[in-house]
Amino acid sequence: MVEFRFDIKPLFAQPIIKVTSNLLPNTFRGDRRQCLDATTKMTEIIDKLGQLSATSQGLSKPVTTAQRLRMCDNQTIYLLADNEAGHNGAVLGLLKVGTKNLYLFDGTGKTRMVEQAPSILDFYVHESRQRSGLGKRLFQTMLNEEQWTASKCSVDRPPWQLRRCFRRRRKHFTFGPSGPFLLAPFAYRMEIGLTICYSVCLFVCRKEARRSIKRGRI
Repeated sequence: MVEFRFDIKPLFAQPIIKVTSNLLPNTFRGDRRQCLDATTKMTEIIDKLGQLSATSQGLSKPVTTAQRLRMCDNQTIYLLADNEAGHNGAVLGLLKVGTKNLYLFDGTGKTRMVEQAPSILDFYVHESRQRSGLGKRLFQTMLNEEQWTASKCSVDRPPWQLRRCFRRRRKHFTFGPSGPFLLAPFAYRMEIGLTICYSVCLFVCRKEARRSIKRGRI
């Protein structure tokens, strides 16, 4: 769990909030002074979770920062918290999404341009709360809010927490003849009430994908 020196409860009116370029929770209501206080605290939360995500992925610098979010109108961060944890509550996970114009390989090895492709940009669940369904909860909330389907989402260099979901599907990976992306079509099982199978295409760096397959991480 990630705890802070301040009480996070006023920022999390519900367990999962979404934050856009204004750095305010979607549930926020308050005057100008309260708005400034909230953005200061959200900046600290986002920067901390972004750094933890980068550390867990072995990255030299975070993919997610409050400054980057402020400059991007087409990105959204979903944050999951437990208001009952610790003294001031605790933040448990982060999911950043957005849209990107991508050149992707299709099943025949040909590249195609996809404009405004729904993309998973960063994902992290605190180590103390992994394997408890929180990632699935974040992902499903995001799909509902964005009105996306899992089959339309692309992931560039997916973190190991996402790759772990697919480690038994490695035989389904197919490489395109050239370019930086790997097309990986397979079924993604999400147990939400009933088991629902989504056909998901993950597009990842070929070099990173080959390294991950060799090490058995996916």
